[in-house]
Order: sequence, then structure tokens, then C-alpha cells
Amino acid sequence: MKAATVYEQWKTNGTIDADMERNVRNAAQFWRQVVERIVNVTLTLASSNLAFRGHREVLGQGKAGNLLSIIELLARYDPVLKELINRPEGSVKYLSHQIQDEIIYILSQCVKADIIDEINEAPFYSVIMDTTQDVSKIDQLSQVYRYITVVKNDMDIATDIQINKSFWVLNIKRWALLSELMTPESRTITLKRLCPTRWSSRHDALVALRHRYGDIIKALVKISLTSDKKDERNEASALKNAISKFRFLFLVNMQTKILESINCASQLLQAKDADILKASTLLQNAISVLVEYRGQFDEAKSATLALATKWGSQTQFETTSARKVKRHFDELSEDSRLTDAESNFRVTVFNACLDIIIQQLSQRFTSLNATVNMFEAIHPTHYCKQRMRIYTKLPSGL
Repeated sequence: MKAATVYEQWKTNGTIDADMERNVRNAAQFWRQVVERIVNVTLTLASSNLAFRGHREVLGQGKAGNLLSIIELLARYDPVLKELINRPEGSVKYLSHQIQDEIIYILSQCVKADIIDEINEAPFYSVIMDTTQDVSKIDQLSQVYRYITVVKNDMDIATDIQINKSFWVLNIKRWALLSELMTPESRTITLKRLCPTRWSSRHDALVALRHRYGDIIKALVKISLTSDKKDERNEASALKNAISKFRFLFLVNMQTKILESINCASQLLQAKDADILKASTLLQNAISVLVEYRGQFDEAKSATLALATKWGSQTQFETTSARKVKRHFDELSEDSRLTDAESNFRVTVFNACLDIIIQQLSQRFTSLNATVNMFEAIHPTHYCKQRMRIYTKLPSGL
């Protein structure tokens, strides 16, 4: 009789193990919902570049931080979060700063893994690394990755390619077009991105632009005529018109000359075993070359004219209308201006740029030159020079 009663109760209410298992499943489902909401709030704050913590980490008080404030706001409309914050003090809530840091770290690892997978699948990618010092004089390393993202449709068929920035790298078809137009002389030279902090990279970018100028013009003309996209045609046409001007060619030729004279000293100063005596000598030579180049405007113009004739670009400076300046009644003479485009470029660009560069090279390395002059006497080359002078003064019979 008792056995039948127990059996009937088991069929109706279940066992103690089933009841405990049901409670465990309900608790697990509750905490999954809590973690899901906390993760979504974390992603929102991180994507908006907002701070997480405040002055106090206590719910219900002011200045508790963005994360706790958003959790409190959502708890007014969400029963799961409302049940969470209404738990007694000391209960587990997954809202402490240690849990926040752990969630941020886990999410960062997931994002990092996704980026690595995309880079591994990308046919082209580049890595840029640079360091800079923070306020505490500690070097901070930054890493920038640029890679291609292949866009696929629902049938897993590639439909488009996306690349960050740069006109020539914006579409892989443009780079392929530029590669097809390579001449045998420029086959070993590729276009390089301009780096704002490395002078040697600027020199390499200008040299590549100078050697590939003809190929770039041909590619721009072909894109402006055959592209199906209106924005792409307009951009290619605008670039072609801009770089075909004689002023642009002269600037490329002038800046290449300037950076050639500075590049050797720049690379030597960045080397691990830098010789400041040799660097000082190279800087003085660079200043002498630039001072001499300042008086060679006609020779620079002739060199640019030869390049422009070879490439089929403009062979003279473009004349622009001069802006009129109102003369007041008490002024005796009008504002005199250079109306000739060539004279205006020579005075306002060529001479002005070279004067600034020569002045900066002379001023910025004053302490370096003073250090070299102070310790030149103990440099090994100084002893060699002194010994050669002694040998030359000795009689020939000795």
C-alpha cells in the first residue's frame, strides 16, 4: 500500500533529482540572460569609446559609471536585470570591475581571432608598426594592419573586394591595371604610401612616383574613360589633371633633389651605430648642396621641362588671374605683385622652401655640431689626419 502511494506521488510530482535539475536549468538560463545583457552593454560602450567605471561602484548612487548606470536604466524595463539588481547585498551579480575587465578581455580575444582569420584569408595585407613615448617616457608600440576583405553573397560567391583608403589600393582592379601598364624600366619599382614621420620613406615615395609617372597617367586616362562608376571616373580625371600640371612636376623634381641630399644623413642618424661626426659632415654637405641648388632655378626648370616633354605633360606654368586688392584713399601706391607665373613660383615656392629648409638644417643641429667640435680631438679619424700631416712634413730621406 505504501509502495503504491509513493509510486503515485512520483508520477504526479516527479523525483527530488528532477526538481533540482529543473532549478539548475532555470538558474543557468537566468545567468545566460544576465551575461548576454552585460556583454551587449559592454560592446556598446566599447564601440562608442566611452569609459566603464565611475567614482563609485555601487548601484543606486550617483557617479557609478556608464556601465552600472545603463544597467540600472535597463532594469526599469527588463525583468531579468530588475531581478538582478534587487538581489540582496553581497549576492553574485557579475557587475564588479574584475568581471568587467574579464569580459572586455574575452571580447578582445574574440575580435582579435576574427581579424586574424580575415587576414589569413586575405590575398594581400600589410603591417605598419611604430613606437612613440607617452607622458611617462615609456615606449608604446602601435600596430596597424591593412588587408583586403572579400565580400560574398548568399551562394558563397565573391562579389566585391574592399580595401581601406588609398586610391590605388581602393580596388584591386586598379592595381592590376597599373601593373599591366608597367614598362621594363619600372617593373622593379612599386608605388609607396607616403609616411608622415619617416623622411626616408618620403624619398622612396617620390622616387617611385617619378619613375612610374607615365604608367600612372596612362592608368588614370584608362580609368576615366572605361570605368562604370561615375565617382571613380571623376576622381581619376581630377587626379590626372592635377598631376599633369608643370607646377606639380617641378615640385616633384625639386623635392626629390632636396630629399636626396638629406636622405643619407637621415638614415645615418637613425642607425644603431650612428657616427655623429660623419652625420655632421653629411649635414654640412647637404646644406652646401641646397645653397648651391637655390641659385640653379633655370637648371631645375630645364630638367623639369625635359621630363614634361618626355611624359607629354604641360611645359609651362599655368597662369592664374591675380586677386585685386582694394587701395585705400591714403595709400600712395598700389600693391605690387608678381604677375608672371614663373617668377611668382620662383619667389614664393622655390626660394621660400629652400630658405626654410636651409635655415632649419642649420638651427636644429647646432647642438650636434657643437658636440662634434668639442670631442673631435679624441675621434680616431683626427689622429689619422694628424699622423698624415706629420708624415708629409718629414724630410723625404727619412
